[in-house]
Amino acid sequence: MFVPRQLGLTKQALRSSVYLLVVLTVVLVYFFTRPSQVYADSPLVLDLEFYTCYRPFCTESENVRVDKDLGLGKALFKRTYLQKKLGDSDDTAVVDVSVGKPEYKPGDLWKPRGHGVWVKYGPSKNAIIDATVLFQPSDPRPGWTVLTEPLHTDTDHHVYISYRRPAKTPARPQLSFKNNKFKILQVADLHFSTLDGVCRDPWPKLAPGEKCQADPKTTHFVETVLDLEKPDLVVMTGDQIYGPGSPDTETTILKVCDIFERHKTPYAMVFGNHDDEGSLLRDEIMEIVEGLPYSLSSAGPANVSGVGNYVLQVQNKLALYFLDSHKKLTKVLGYDYLKEDQIQWIKSSWVPATVSMAFFHIPLPEYRNTDAIAFGNYKEGVMAPHVNSGMAQTFKEIGVSVASVGHDHCNDFCLHSDLWLCYGGAVGEGGYGGYGGTERRMRVFEVDATNGLVSTWQRLHSDPQTVIEHHVLEK
Repeated sequence: MFVPRQLGLTKQALRSSVYLLVVLTVVLVYFFTRPSQVYADSPLVLDLEFYTCYRPFCTESENVRVDKDLGLGKALFKRTYLQKKLGDSDDTAVVDVSVGKPEYKPGDLWKPRGHGVWVKYGPSKNAIIDATVLFQPSDPRPGWTVLTEPLHTDTDHHVYISYRRPAKTPARPQLSFKNNKFKILQVADLHFSTLDGVCRDPWPKLAPGEKCQADPKTTHFVETVLDLEKPDLVVMTGDQIYGPGSPDTETTILKVCDIFERHKTPYAMVFGNHDDEGSLLRDEIMEIVEGLPYSLSSAGPANVSGVGNYVLQVQNKLALYFLDSHKKLTKVLGYDYLKEDQIQWIKSSWVPATVSMAFFHIPLPEYRNTDAIAFGNYKEGVMAPHVNSGMAQTFKEIGVSVASVGHDHCNDFCLHSDLWLCYGGAVGEGGYGGYGGTERRMRVFEVDATNGLVSTWQRLHSDPQTVIEHHVLEK
């Protein structure tokens, strides 16, 4: 007969041991017998509906609200939101969405859900896992489908439904030299908005009665140059997004990236001082960009100042360093500067290469050495930080021979002291372009690995077929 005291156990200790054994058994049984969840990390969309309320009486509901007013906040009090009922279902869920009454097939279960939206219900194995509203019909994210028919709303702008199905994470594109050459198209200061944007300081000036929508005009120019140059990589050097014109930054950044996704052109991005002035922060924007098929952009290490400090290496021939140059501090202190931890990071991230280049948004203080300008236009004051943290010297130490920025829209010069310091020249019609009239332009760099030289030239909006300012950046 078993006697607990023979093992030195009191009755209280025995009861505790039995209790723990029972709990452990229940936990093991649960984990080994529970049904598998196909979408354990992605709840299914069980239903969609629209919710209209009037501020300040807009309250939360049991459903998940897409926090985007269909009217973009233009109405004084009225707000209308898309809401999602999420969960795990063994029965039915949303399997399709349509704007406008769909064609029925036998057995289909479609229901109208307002604003012209119809929802189809079916087996949960075919269900969508997310949905949102966008304000442009552009959504290049893997697994997402944007319906090009806009919702039926009383707004003066279009609103679109985009929904998501499970999809594999795309493989990152591989960069390589072609005939020992590699071409980079720098796209600086796009200044895109959520809607079509407002043209600022158009040049040449518009004819009387001529209309100008900034983003479509900029997009056409960028696509024309993409077709002409066929670059191996596009580098966006900040202010892709004009924050004050981006009440929905998600729409804006997807519209930007969709240009290069449709052209199947790899691209890398850094942020400027306006990108996070809309509805999303830098890390939230980068999370979207990182997941796109042709993006090589990266948030970089979390313990280094900023979002978007990373390196791309092309066949051990070319090293490209990307930095977050931050934004404005105050009117008195001016623009922020590259930090000491960024200097230490770039030193520790050094990779061997025939040619090394750096891209960021706000110019270094060394750009003020305008006596060293080799070519290009110097039309406005250099808006560099007042603090010089020594990044130019660091570039020299690690072998960077060319750095290029954006930020000052009307400057497109290159100067040469210890290294080449260039401006890309602004491309976006939604950004300023005054100072005597400045035409939108883009800069191209071509790296020749046979001799380690970098050539550069520009293309203008009025005549993109013609190459201007072709120069070799001598060592």
